[in-house]
Amino acid sequence: MYSEENNAEKISGWMRQVQKFRNHAPQRIALDFRTCLDDSFRKNLKIMLVIDELSVDQKETLSNIIGSFRLENNIGIMFSGHVVRLHQKICITNAAEEFALSIQ
Repeated sequence: MYSEENNAEKISGWMRQVQKFRNHAPQRIALDFRTCLDDSFRKNLKIMLVIDELSVDQKETLSNIIGSFRLENNIGIMFSGHVVRLHQKICITNAAEEFALSIQ
């Protein structure tokens, strides 16, 4: 996450917006960010699937299977499925663009 200088500046900026991290040194911000990420993945995880076809039954089955996995706080992993379609040559907002995605 800190392999690029641009990422380090963005992350430090985000973390400094939170009051309790405002006066922390850059090294401390990196450590706190890592701790926050670890905590988030242990307690709040949502899987989002973007696909071209997904029936209601398939979505429900996936949601049940994924939700059966429990996190440290005993809450199931959340699932969100979205069907998208790729459309060619529509000139609604930008005539220069050749493709567009629609979400069902």
